[in-house]
Amino acid sequence: MHLLQEFSYYRHNKLPLQLHNDLEYPGSLKLKVSPVYDVIYTKWPPLLTFKITCNPASNLSKKQLQFQHFDCINSVCFSPDGNILASGSYDNSIRLWDVKTGQQKAKLDGHSGIVYSVCFSPDGNTLASGSYDKSIRLWDVKTGQQKAKLDGHTSTVYSVCFSPDGNTLASGSNDKSIRLWDVKTGQQKAKLDGHTSTVYSVCFSPDGNTLASGSNDKSIRLWDVKTGQQKAKLDGHTSTVYSVCFSPDGNTLASGSNDKSIRLWDVKTGQQKAKLDGHTSTVYSVCFSPDGNTLASGSNDKSIRLWDVKTGQQKAKLDGHTSTVYSVCFSPDGNTLASGSRDYTIRLWDVKTGQQKAKLDGHDWQVNSVQTTCNVISCIFNIFINLNSQIYIIIKLFISEFKFQQYKQIFTSIYVWPMINITTFFFKFIIQFILGGQFNFYREDKNFVFLKGLILCVWFTFTHLFLQFLQLICFLFIINYRQFMNLIVKFNQLMSKGYYFSFRYQLIS
Repeated sequence: MHLLQEFSYYRHNKLPLQLHNDLEYPGSLKLKVSPVYDVIYTKWPPLLTFKITCNPASNLSKKQLQFQHFDCINSVCFSPDGNILASGSYDNSIRLWDVKTGQQKAKLDGHSGIVYSVCFSPDGNTLASGSYDKSIRLWDVKTGQQKAKLDGHTSTVYSVCFSPDGNTLASGSNDKSIRLWDVKTGQQKAKLDGHTSTVYSVCFSPDGNTLASGSNDKSIRLWDVKTGQQKAKLDGHTSTVYSVCFSPDGNTLASGSNDKSIRLWDVKTGQQKAKLDGHTSTVYSVCFSPDGNTLASGSNDKSIRLWDVKTGQQKAKLDGHTSTVYSVCFSPDGNTLASGSRDYTIRLWDVKTGQQKAKLDGHDWQVNSVQTTCNVISCIFNIFINLNSQIYIIIKLFISEFKFQQYKQIFTSIYVWPMINITTFFFKFIIQFILGGQFNFYREDKNFVFLKGLILCVWFTFTHLFLQFLQLICFLFIINYRQFMNLIVKFNQLMSKGYYFSFRYQLIS
C-alpha cells in the first residue's frame, strides 16, 4: 500500500515569524527571522549552505552580489584576472560566476560527489577540482566542458593546487597520499607517500621546485617536485596542521596548527626557526605579507595577530571578530589585511595601524575564506528556508555533524511553521509537516522522524513513494484510516491563516 498525493499548495504568511521561546535551549539551532527578506536562518552548524555572497571592495556599504548553489559551498577561487569566481559545492557541481554582475556563467557537472576544492591554473584557462568521488577533474573555463578526469586517489580529494608554471597539479587526499599530475596529458607523474593520515593542505613554493603538505598526522613534509622524493619531514606540531604557506622568497615556511601555535621553518635545512605563541586556540590560517616581513594569523580565539617574521614577536593583535577567524589574506600592496570569520563578516584592517578599516556585513553564516584581487570575496555557510519561494528549499546535514549520540534532539528548537522540506544526507528523504508542534529526530536506525501531535509524512526522493507511512501513523497515533482522514480535515481548518500546506491523499492498494 502507499498514498498518492493529489494536490498541494501554500500561501504567504502576512504575520511576522518568530522563534518559539519555549523551544530554545543552549546549543540549539536558534532560528532567526529576517523581517525584510522573509527568510528563516539558523546559527547552528549542522545545516548546510545555499549561496555565496560577494561584497565588492568598490562598494562596501550595501551592494551585495548573491551566488547561489543548492547546497553547501566548500571552496571558492578567483581566476588570475579576478573576473571569474569558481565555487565547488555539496551539490556535486562547480559553478563559474561573473564577479561584476553576480550572474552564473556556467555550471560544470560531472562529479558524483561533494566538490571540496577548486583551483585556477596560472593562465586562468583551466580549472581543477577535487571531490568526494575520489577524482580530480580539469575544466575548460571558456567552454565549461570537462577536459580530463584524473583518477588515482582511493578516497576523498581535499586539496588541489597548480604549480606556478601551470604544468603540474598537486592533490592531497584522505587516502594519505599526495599526487602530482601532468596537466597537459592528465597522467599521474608521481605518488608521494609518507603521511600517515589525511593530507589537508598542499602548497607549491614560488619557484615550483618544492611542495609543502600539512596533515592530520601532525607533520609537515617537503617534497622535491622533480623527483617526487621527500626532502624533509618537519616535526614539532603536537596536533593537526591545517595551513602551510611559503614566504615570497621561498626560504621560510609558516604553519598553523590545532596545537594553538604558529611555527616558522627554514626550508633549506628543515629546522624550526621560531615558534610563535599567543593564540589561545586553534590556528586555522597563516599568510605572509607580499614583502615577507609580516605574518598574519587567524584563530579560533576570534583574534588576528600580526607577527614580525625576523624577530618572531607579535606586532599587533586585531580584535573585532566575535567568532572564529578562518581565513586571513594580504592585499597585493600589503597595506590591507582581509579576514573572514564565523561571525558572518569580512573585516578589512590597516596593517600599519592595526585599526579596522571596514566591516563587510551581509553574510548569514560563517566566512571560511577570503582572498583579495580587485574585490574581496568570501565563502559562507548560509542556512535559510525561504518561505516566499515557489519551490521547495531543501536543507541537508553535514556528515560530521549528524551524530545522534551527541545531538539527540538536533531540531528541538525548530518551531514548526507551515510546510517545510528537509532531507538528510544518510537517508535522502524529505520530511513534510504542517503548522504547530515540536520536531525531533527519533532514532538513527529508522527511516523516519516524528512530529509530536501532528501527522508527518516521509517522502523518498529517489522513488517518490511514501515509505512506511501507514506504519508510522499506527506507531504514532494508533488510529485507523478513517480517524486519519478526520485529522486531516481538522488540520486544514487550523491552517486557515498564514503559510500553510493543504493536501489530500488517496489510499492506494
